[in-house]
Amino acid sequence: MRATLRTALCFSVFVASPCLASFMEASPNETIGQANLITRGSPSWSDVGVLTLDSTNDVDFFAINLNAGETFTAITTPMSIMFTAPDTLMALFLSDGTQLVFDDNLGSGLGSAIQFAASQTGVYYLGVTGAGDPEFDGSHSSTGIYSLTLSIVELPEPATVALVALGVLGLVRKPR
Repeated sequence: MRATLRTALCFSVFVASPCLASFMEASPNETIGQANLITRGSPSWSDVGVLTLDSTNDVDFFAINLNAGETFTAITTPMSIMFTAPDTLMALFLSDGTQLVFDDNLGSGLGSAIQFAASQTGVYYLGVTGAGDPEFDGSHSSTGIYSLTLSIVELPEPATVALVALGVLGLVRKPR
């Protein structure tokens, strides 16, 4: 069931992007030290997985390697009970537990979304938990299936951006 749903999501959400078995959840992964590794491709890279907060106290942690200059985006979407459960919280951490970015209820919804521009190359830790658990220690009562959509893009060097801007300016100011 999960594999079929994952394939359907990959096909419908990322038709133009490769959907690889890049990350999966395997318990225990309730702490940073137990985080499941996300194997990723080169930028630009994206993938989607269908995961579960399968008990009240479940927290899902994932480790991902990011390079300086890459922008990492993660989005959760509730998939249970007509897209109303689970209500998730999400954050990105350093290995010592320092929280870098946090989101609860993207806009007015029940999913979460974070975006992070890495200034240093290293391993970062993505945590997903239920609403009411800002400490990511499992003190929540949300359960259900959620999709986790991940993407990494590499920001171009400033010189490349300047060159593209000059080219666009040249097209706009083209003599008649």
